Amino acid sequence: MAQELQARFLNKYDMDQDGAVTSAEALAVNQDIAEEWLTNLLARFDANGDGTITSNEVRRLRWGRDHSSLAGLDENGEGVISGDELVAAAKAMANDLQERLLTKYDANQDGTITSEEALAVHRAIVDEKIDALRETYDLNGDGEITVAEINTVYQRLFGGRHGRFFR
Repeated sequence: MAQELQARFLNKYDMDQDGAVTSAEALAVNQDIAEEWLTNLLARFDANGDGTITSNEVRRLRWGRDHSSLAGLDENGEGVISGDELVAAAKAMANDLQERLLTKYDANQDGTITSEEALAVHRAIVDEKIDALRETYDLNGDGEITVAEINTVYQRLFGGRHGRFFR
């Protein structure tokens, strides 16, 4: 599983296939994500196809949903979200994604994410989940979870209404 995560991470971000993800590679991928977001935003809200989203278009398409995330995009306050404002928002989103990616994965803060750094983060996440499972189900504290322990936990949770869950 860890190797699969590592391969997916490198496949997505390592553009030059050298085994390391630079900040430039991460930014390029994140700009693609931001451009896709921008395209989806225009497709959803730009009712007349003029490349801008007016406050009237947002109100007309609201359908009871919260679109407060669009409120900050109209930087000049004229009631229209222009293409330039959307591009600026997409760039800001790409930069934010890059910063979060580097903060999370670039352990030595050299501006490059190696497959080992990415794998370490995913291992830590998996270890946390396994620890949580052990805390809940490893009733005798031996580091292993048995079917009997799972059944005991379910019996406590559901009061025997469902019989045995696992055999």
